[in-house]
Amino acid sequence: MSTKDTLEVFYKKVSFGWWGLVGSGIVLLSSLISAITYIGRQGELYSPLNHFVSELGEFGISPLAHVFNSGLIVGGLLLVFYVVGLGFFFENIFGMLATIVGVFSSFCCSAVGIFPMNYVFAHGLAASLFFIAGGITILIFAIAILTQKKKKVPKYFSFMGVVTVTFVVTMALSALVDTSYSFYNRPDVWFQPALEWAAILSVNGWIMWSSIFNLHKHYKLKRLDSI
Repeated sequence: MSTKDTLEVFYKKVSFGWWGLVGSGIVLLSSLISAITYIGRQGELYSPLNHFVSELGEFGISPLAHVFNSGLIVGGLLLVFYVVGLGFFFENIFGMLATIVGVFSSFCCSAVGIFPMNYVFAHGLAASLFFIAGGITILIFAIAILTQKKKKVPKYFSFMGVVTVTFVVTMALSALVDTSYSFYNRPDVWFQPALEWAAILSVNGWIMWSSIFNLHKHYKLKRLDSI
């Protein structure tokens, strides 16, 4: 049996939607738990409007940094199975290309947890590559949706993908111009971390929505096959 046949059998038994739903769910849940218990440098509570995502994983500052970092590591590894399944689902060249970039992005997500903010260079590199590769992955999947021969996914998913990529690009550009504040001089709304959270939530939202759609379709087909 070829690798392709083995993967097809595997994803027929366990829908790739589960991997996406659980993987992104773990990332979001670990972020929420860490944010609730967070006490910052000046005794402040955590706010996504003026705190960066990665601050949740900073040892010595975030009380439950290990929960956040572990969530990224485990969630990233689970998302590997999601992007591979999604690539096979589309059955076209763009789906395969998105899978290659998506696997890299998923490993970068895990690397962000392995190298928290305390490891400045490694963390910055892993986080930057995650956002870049993640944005490219969703953009290619959007193209895969528009070019699919069989209508497996509604085309509005491609629009959602473009919105997600827009958040990622805007966040990257804000890093070049939004340099007037620091961890010790936070405004009530700091656009750079706020945009980072918008990018994270839109990426996870896209993954979860596409996962739920696939799960619905997967079990609907299984019910039809059993009739």
